[in-house]
Amino acid sequence: NKEQIEPKANLKWARDLQIGEASLKPCFGRVKNVCRDTKLREFYFKLLHRIVVTKKELLPFGLAEDTKCPYCEMNDSIFHTFSNCNWSQYFFSEVIKWFNKENATSFTLSPTELILAKEEE
Repeated sequence: NKEQIEPKANLKWARDLQIGEASLKPCFGRVKNVCRDTKLREFYFKLLHRIVVTKKELLPFGLAEDTKCPYCEMNDSIFHTFSNCNWSQYFFSEVIKWFNKENATSFTLSPTELILAKEEE
């Protein structure tokens, strides 16, 4: 009998985003419906499962000299890269400004919506 291994990504996202673990289950089920582009779906799958590689994951293999973010020098992680990094926040805000200008909207995204493509409750 093979043991059922419980994925830990949902626990970590719940902790980092301070949301209920049960509300994350739909995010994992809609990977195939996020968009048509297979590369973007693959990236979304990797992001959800926290297998996007950052310096934190490269250090144990000797492929990085430290775990510092290349943009802001804080400790790098998936959550930092997509939510806490000042450079990332600036980048995403500029993209959203451009989108709003082009489409005459006032669209905004919270970290939960940005990372998980999920509306906040």
